[in-house]
Amino acid sequence: SPDSRLWGDPGVGLGKAPGFTTTAKMANLALFGLLAAPLLSCFADDFTLHLLNQSYADERQAYCLDGSRPGYYFRRGSGDGQNKFKFHLEGGGWCFSTDSCYSRAQSVLGSSTHWTIHPTNKDHMPDKNLGLSGLMGNDTANEFADWTAVFVRYCDGSSMSSQRAQPVQYKDMKLYFRGHAILEAIMDELLTAYGMNQASDVILSGTSAGGLATYMHMDWLGSKLRNNTSYGAVPDAGWFLDAKSLSGDYAFRASMQSGLATWFDSAIVGSNKHCLSNETADPWRCFFAQYLASYIETPMFVVNSMYDPANYGFVLQLHCGSNLTRCNATELQEAQDYHDLYLSVLQQDLLSRGTEHGLFATACNQHEHTCRQLDFEVMKVQGMNQNDAVARWYQDVVLGNGGADTNVHIDGRWPDNDTCQNIYHGSC
Repeated sequence: SPDSRLWGDPGVGLGKAPGFTTTAKMANLALFGLLAAPLLSCFADDFTLHLLNQSYADERQAYCLDGSRPGYYFRRGSGDGQNKFKFHLEGGGWCFSTDSCYSRAQSVLGSSTHWTIHPTNKDHMPDKNLGLSGLMGNDTANEFADWTAVFVRYCDGSSMSSQRAQPVQYKDMKLYFRGHAILEAIMDELLTAYGMNQASDVILSGTSAGGLATYMHMDWLGSKLRNNTSYGAVPDAGWFLDAKSLSGDYAFRASMQSGLATWFDSAIVGSNKHCLSNETADPWRCFFAQYLASYIETPMFVVNSMYDPANYGFVLQLHCGSNLTRCNATELQEAQDYHDLYLSVLQQDLLSRGTEHGLFATACNQHEHTCRQLDFEVMKVQGMNQNDAVARWYQDVVLGNGGADTNVHIDGRWPDNDTCQNIYHGSC
């Protein structure tokens, strides 16, 4: 369903937020789809879908929720960029219960039977924007334009973490919870068949649920690369706070705990191993970026809005929904208070960890920033766009060239940034 596509388990987050109906949500997304389609068609057609060979998928037990083969879109780079990889994990919420995973298994986010060989603006529902521009694009302004690009499709509903040994029979379908097996199988194929084991440079990125997956898996992926590969991560829109909702409960924490009970049949795996070995009493903490940050060894450049509508749905449960222009004065103050909490958590749990981490924290009322050209090249914080900010951090930190005064860019308050693109949710 549209709600489960955008926000995960039906009944959690914006699907239940008063004052923000599915009709209103879809109307805005339809408008965005019309705006995004010309941009997407410029950059997506040269990607080709690669599904895992059936025998290889069977060997690795790597299946989408419905048992179909997982896969990824691939575009070989040019020149020196052929040996440099940008590796993106698609977002798309979560399914936190067997019933919602059953619904997802019949959609583009749970079955590869809905995917097309070449991505088009009609392939990805409901907002028709697959997110293959921005960081993943190859336009001339992009600092990473000539790199080999890999866009991993999302079909497990668990941020590529789930691991049940046997499928679960539910209604008329067997459900496969094999998220981490998917990631491992795709990564091993890229290493052995596409030359990623000889890559000079690798950037791992991801948005939303894929952004959370980036936090969870970046150290694991780094361990698979050769020692002299320059490697960093750019998680986008995956920093969901472990904070109380306006009702006073930890609603998103409870949802994630429900998800863990659905995705695993024994020990919880599929996240940062150092976190899991230290958080044995509360393994759910290893599915929140603010707790993962202290265990992460990979240099990362965090991109997130401090007015992220997905945080309003999953975490805060803001009554006016995700579009702040529809909020009354009381609700706007609640959003500003959440901004203050969000910024304090970023400062405490990310920026205090060292100078190897960069930050691009915007005041734009939208979810996901790196995967659309206008956001990546036009949106600015403190006079710098994401394209330049990510490139400078990569040169300074990952390549060790130094020279920048700072790789931390923190915006002011909504609605003061006039470079925001009036797009508060994408699909990448």
